[in-house]
Amino acid sequence: MTTASDLGRSLRRLIPRDPTHRRTLEPASPAQPIPSTRGVSLTAQQAAGSGGGAFEEDDASQREYWPVRTITSSDGLFVLEVEPLKSILLKDGSRATFGDPDEPDE
Repeated sequence: MTTASDLGRSLRRLIPRDPTHRRTLEPASPAQPIPSTRGVSLTAQQAAGSGGGAFEEDDASQREYWPVRTITSSDGLFVLEVEPLKSILLKDGSRATFGDPDEPDE
């Protein structure tokens, strides 16, 4: 029965070798298994960063948008009109604003 390693060796013999070529990497040794341990995960509340309150809006009609942008795929087959968000009115009455997508980040 022919194994995969036999087939690999046979195929390598068919390929002409450059006499100046030298093998530089040794085969990697098998990785050692990681022993099982008991872990602790953070709840969503603990994992959240600064905790700036709920990011929820009541009425999507209160959104403000930047002017419409036209995006064309590199091959010209697809053309998308995109209206980037400028700001949204949050439930707590504050307004979350988003930068102009055409302005470079500083």
